[in-house]
Amino acid sequence: MATGSVYVWEPCDSDFTGGRVYLADVELPYLSQLAGRRGLRGRYVDVISHPGMEEDWPTGQMGEVSPDEYGNFSFKPSGDGDCGGWESREAAAGFGQVNVYYHVSLMSQRINDALRSSGIGSLPKVRAIVNARRPSPRPGSPEDTSSWVPVKGARYRYPARTENLDDFSIPLCGELLFGPGHGVTAEGWLPRISGGTYRCDPSHDAGKIYQAFGLHVVRHTADVQADRLRAPRAAFSRPGALEYAVSTYLAASMLSSPHVGCWHARHDAEFVPAGSLANETRIDDDEMQPQEALVAQALAGAMWDLHKVFLGHEFACMELVVGALLELGRLSDSPFAPSRVKTRSIRSSPRSFVSCLLHTDSVASGGLYKTPIREIFEKRGIGFSSLVTDMLLAPSVPPLPHRLSGSLDVQRHVAKIREKFPEVIIPDDGDLLDPDQLELFLSSSITAPYHLAAVGDVMTGMRMRHRIRRFGPDYPLAWVKPIFRRSALITGNLEGPFASTSERLDTTRKYSYKVDPKSAPVLRRAGFAAMTIANNHIRDCGPSGVVETLETLERHSIKPYGGGRDQNSAHDPAIFDGVDIRIGLLGYYWNDRTAARDDLPGSAQDLPELVERDLARLRPLVDRIAVMVHWGDITYQRHPAEQDRVKARQFIDFGADAVIGHHPHILQPIEIYKDRPILYSVGNFAFGSGSSRGESILPCFHFGARQIGLDIYPVYAQNRDPRLDYQPKIMGGAAGRATIDRLLDLSPGLGSAVADVQDRCLKLSIPSC
Repeated sequence: MATGSVYVWEPCDSDFTGGRVYLADVELPYLSQLAGRRGLRGRYVDVISHPGMEEDWPTGQMGEVSPDEYGNFSFKPSGDGDCGGWESREAAAGFGQVNVYYHVSLMSQRINDALRSSGIGSLPKVRAIVNARRPSPRPGSPEDTSSWVPVKGARYRYPARTENLDDFSIPLCGELLFGPGHGVTAEGWLPRISGGTYRCDPSHDAGKIYQAFGLHVVRHTADVQADRLRAPRAAFSRPGALEYAVSTYLAASMLSSPHVGCWHARHDAEFVPAGSLANETRIDDDEMQPQEALVAQALAGAMWDLHKVFLGHEFACMELVVGALLELGRLSDSPFAPSRVKTRSIRSSPRSFVSCLLHTDSVASGGLYKTPIREIFEKRGIGFSSLVTDMLLAPSVPPLPHRLSGSLDVQRHVAKIREKFPEVIIPDDGDLLDPDQLELFLSSSITAPYHLAAVGDVMTGMRMRHRIRRFGPDYPLAWVKPIFRRSALITGNLEGPFASTSERLDTTRKYSYKVDPKSAPVLRRAGFAAMTIANNHIRDCGPSGVVETLETLERHSIKPYGGGRDQNSAHDPAIFDGVDIRIGLLGYYWNDRTAARDDLPGSAQDLPELVERDLARLRPLVDRIAVMVHWGDITYQRHPAEQDRVKARQFIDFGADAVIGHHPHILQPIEIYKDRPILYSVGNFAFGSGSSRGESILPCFHFGARQIGLDIYPVYAQNRDPRLDYQPKIMGGAAGRATIDRLLDLSPGLGSAVADVQDRCLKLSIPSC
């Protein structure tokens, strides 16, 4: 494992700050060693640097630290005097990159352990920029001319209306910025160990690194600003008091000291800065709108007081805080159509956070810390909200509006389905798992987040659009969100073009779709990061409809693949960096009727020579490849055609790790070929037509180093059943087991790959080198 030089914090009771800082060579965990990758790129963070120059720097140029001849990253001060003995800004920035990489990786691992204890997947990977600069328009200059000015201190930002950067895109997961340092100081731990003054470089300061990363944690758990309810690039990038308070506490928890600012500032018995968590700040009851800084100090101080209650079990306090953040992120004013303003108001309240702490403690430990939580926060003038408590105890979604038992209308619809399609599996009311039941099941059965969830046909038009208009964009997929929350990457087949200006051209076809682009937020807010458009409907609104679909998905930061504006772009993969894996996605459709040409938008065609070329190009760039395929000329066929079996095995031969098929609208067999899974048809998923024959499963993958884990959830997809009401629902009980048994009967070759069979989930474990 590569090593690097960093500043390490060691707890020390003999010093007022509660610790000491020293320079050490440490192992750099999870550093990527893939061929072709340079610099500090790892499981949790990629670190880069802006060039160390005072003048403007060209658009897109970023520096990367390089290892020495032994593969290590050793940057150390070589002299005395100003700026801690660093010979140059470049050397200091090189050290800063290594220091940021180490401390972000350390905190990421700790936070992800806390998330896993709550049954939630890991945080998304973050990008960090050292020696960071931002564009600033020159007075009197043309609009497209900017100078680059240093960032002050440490910041966390993400795509937002306040961040107008054209030089490079900010990743959706967010970005840590560490400026080059805007002054020198003789106070704090770094000047103490250097023997002189020290430049206030935030990338050298673990306290600031932890605080900046703490904002990343809060955003992707609590989403206090309700940014997920906005378009991705119209978010509100400025953190509030609660975010600052929690991020400061998390930094203090990492250091086991309330004095997170002691690296570059004086902290002793005679002087403790206001930013320290060792404070007695209180929010006065008669102050209707206390200053934001005062609220942040009081909240952070209270959390540190609570931290001390967990003496010897401090990580349990971090778990409690992270669990409260997750509960906070589930609060809104409406289950299906939340208002961003009202939701933000609920989540940003300190009283809401205290209520979430109490609720998390009640669920996790039976209310063991209820009394100290109340006393500590009330001492700071912060109570809890009975309204929020009621919201936390209420079901996450309303109960079924229609039930088979007691509703003649439902019984009549179900009887018609059974009469027309006797093979359809229809669940009892108790077999349909609501989100709270599903959450409880997943919390007890999943030990690690999924790398990939890949669903079948998704079409949010036709009858579904009426539900979206009536109930809101979160309505269609509300019942499966617990699974989606545990999936790092979600993809599916977009069975219908997004088109508002384009018109349906082929009106002679029996089924031709045109979906309002206003329904695209349904996918984004559910968590879809990529959609294949390789299917028989992508050209329903002509070439212009393909382009409009691509633009709609891109506008909502959903990566389209399996189609493009021309043949070359149609065969481009979608590549995603996960926490511990890099996944590539490809999509194909067999029919040349919709195939993209040199100057014609369309889908990627699955010609063997093109597939082999695509997989050969993608294989060196990723760890795992999943191929989504739209195949079969006839729908509702229980078994795949022989030519489709040949194609599926070719995909594996050419380098794919998993093949997921769709188009038949019902389930087809699963095959294990060369230790790789082939799902010939996963059926419909969220489909806006009135289908009464559709079947569905939700497959979730975990790609290990030596095996592929595949969890398959049975999904009810009979849109003619009033209980479904265009919301796919996970099945358990007799109906869930019947669906899984049907899948096993169709797939006799699974054999030893079957690890567990439950009524709610079929678990496969496939040895894979």
